[in-house]
Amino acid sequence: MRKVVKRRRKQRNALSEYNIPKRPKYLASTTYCVNTGIGRAYITITEYKSKPFEIFISLGKTGTILNNLANSIARLASVMLRAGLPPALIIKQLIDITDIQVWDDGKQIKSLPDAVAKTLKKHIKELKCLNS
Repeated sequence: MRKVVKRRRKQRNALSEYNIPKRPKYLASTTYCVNTGIGRAYITITEYKSKPFEIFISLGKTGTILNNLANSIARLASVMLRAGLPPALIIKQLIDITDIQVWDDGKQIKSLPDAVAKTLKKHIKELKCLNS
């Protein structure tokens, strides 16, 4: 039991080791519903100081493996955003990854990573419009 507690403490301190800011208690967020080849994805993007700060992905009615994949994408993207890397870097890496393709609101979604990239891109455009 003590070993688990020590691991959790190490995980909490891991982000501070790299000068990644702590998560504020409350953050504004927007959730988007996007159809993907593996079902509906609910992509939530939080904001801090008018910039994307974290990404959460929830898949409707899928198995554990796909949810783990979605969680991995969201965690890595969130760490990159919290570290201050530009969202364009995440978009560039994830966009156009191809798997089962579907159409969502007239736009082609090539995979879950592609959906995350396109949603983040859309969110940034909306933030720029609001802040103008």
